[in-house]
Amino acid sequence: LHLQETDRARSSSLARSFATANMAAPEFHLSCEIHGHSQDVRAICSSGENMIATASRDKSVRTWTSTPGGYTPVSVLEGHDNFVGALCYAPPGVLSGSNA
Repeated sequence: LHLQETDRARSSSLARSFATANMAAPEFHLSCEIHGHSQDVRAICSSGENMIATASRDKSVRTWTSTPGGYTPVSVLEGHDNFVGALCYAPPGVLSGSNA
């Protein structure tokens, strides 16, 4: 593919126009609140079709299952020595990470 200078300028201008037109911030609405951690949540990940996991400064990871109108707690995973700041779904479970 060979682009002349005018073609490059035109394609660059089109790309900028497209990016600007599509950069409008999406509108998000709170659909539910979940309560269980004693401190702020630092990470969240989807872990399967109807499950999420949350990690907190309270040094725990909690798993939740989707229910009509919200989420129900499933389990509390404890044992970190510091706040949990990272989660990753890696079947068959969730990996979590914190500072030592």
